[in-house]
Amino acid sequence: MFHFLVGAPGEEITAASRALAELALFATFVPSAFGIAWAVSITDGVPGPSASETRARRLALATVATPALYTMLGVMQALAGSRVPDEAAWAVLW
Repeated sequence: MFHFLVGAPGEEITAASRALAELALFATFVPSAFGIAWAVSITDGVPGPSASETRARRLALATVATPALYTMLGVMQALAGSRVPDEAAWAVLW
């Protein structure tokens, strides 16, 4: 969506497109920020968290790493010349 809003190199960008592109770029960081906030709030002030709280915290921290891992997988597939869609490879690995 970001690249659609920005357009091809050399194209004129309208103020509305620029604002929407900035909003789309900002929105990509929201899940990671939410994951960090969730991980901190789960065990905040809890002495000796339970097993379920520990699992929930790990899941919350995984939300921070997932976008970077997905991007790395896509780049590695492109470099290897893979014809498998990113989503299919991600689903198998996940």
